[in-house]
Order: sequence, then structure tokens, then C-alpha cells
Amino acid sequence: MSQPLFTVSGAVSHGRAVGRKLGFRTINLPCPPDAPADGVYAARVRFDTGEVYDAVLNQGAPPTFPDAPRRIEAHILGDCGDRYGQTAVISYLLYIRPQRAFPSPDALSQAIASDQETARAFFRSIEENEGRR
Repeated sequence: MSQPLFTVSGAVSHGRAVGRKLGFRTINLPCPPDAPADGVYAARVRFDTGEVYDAVLNQGAPPTFPDAPRRIEAHILGDCGDRYGQTAVISYLLYIRPQRAFPSPDALSQAIASDQETARAFFRSIEENEGRR
């Protein structure tokens, strides 16, 4: 697998539960000042338990909800359960798109679903390439 674009670690904290209301539960970490450009990324998340999950993440202050702080919100592709307080190491692997405001929560949900498919296709290609070695 190629080198990560960026890696960050920290304790998983509570967010505003907007992702959960939209059907996309997230783990939340503060955004460090040296983070790359805000936007949507395919990422890999490793918890202090050793478990590793593929994810799609948004970094920045979400423009659809302007009162939200700048942070990292990673949606695990699959169920990882409650992780509050655990340490997560997040490796950014692929820049998917810049942030943008959506006219409604439904439009945002559709964009997140599309981002999930982009991330899943990326992870499938990694698996296929690793299988050829």
C-alpha cells in the first residue's frame, strides 16, 4: 500500500450527532493545525485494540452546518461499535473531493453515500493490487 498522505491520532470524542441522525455514524477527533487541505478522504482507522477499519472522512468545519467546529469526522465503512475515549490512528489515503455546502441534509446524505462508494472502490483496488504481489 502507498504511504499515507497524513496520519493523525487522538482520543475519540463526542460530536454533535448530526452524522448519526443522517445514518452515517462517525468517530470524531480534533483537527491539528498541520492537517492537509480540508475535504473528504478515504482513510484507514486503527484503534488501540488493534482493530483496523476502512473509512471515509470529512475534515474541516462542515459548511452545511456552519456553527460546527473544525474537526475530523470519520465514518467507518462497517460497524465498529462505540469507540468513545479510545485512541484512534487515522491514515489519510486518498483525497476524494473538497468540502462544499449542500442545500439540505438529504443532499448531504446522497453525497456521503457517493463518497462511500468512491472509498470502497479505492479499497477494493488496494486489495486487488496486494493480491497480485
